[in-house]
Amino acid sequence: MTVRAEETVLPPSLVDLAVRHVRSEVLSGAYAPGDRIGEEALCARLGTSRAPVREALRLLVQEGLIEHLPRRGFRVVVWSATDVLQLFELRRVLERHAVESAFPLPGTGDPLRAVRDALADMRAADGCGDDFERDNAHRRFHAAVVALAGHRQLVQPEPVAVEPAATPLD
Repeated sequence: MTVRAEETVLPPSLVDLAVRHVRSEVLSGAYAPGDRIGEEALCARLGTSRAPVREALRLLVQEGLIEHLPRRGFRVVVWSATDVLQLFELRRVLERHAVESAFPLPGTGDPLRAVRDALADMRAADGCGDDFERDNAHRRFHAAVVALAGHRQLVQPEPVAVEPAATPLD
């Protein structure tokens, strides 16, 4: 007799919730490039202490969405045209390497399923005029393309889908 282990789904931590909230505000434009992100104001809005907010901001610095300015706090990253071009150049090189490394694709299952799903989600969101969901699907598409390689160093954990700026944490 096989006993099937039940998966335990844990609720998101305060850090996870703070990361989602700030990422959502940055990507939705609630925070513009160069805007300062005040820890105290963020703590008050989210109804949480500074520790989870600081950790969330640290994680968002690692993602490249915000930057830490010593003795001045955090602000949304300002990207120059050169920064954007360099990012796309790097993405092109890494994705090409990932695709070349992925072949031959496994003969079982549907290894392109996540790529197709993200592409379909992008098209559906574009058809509805939902720019926010289109951008989320676009990120999933590129993450799925890179994941085809099965290369641990190329694959970052995918951020949780971004939603429009939410209300304070409960």
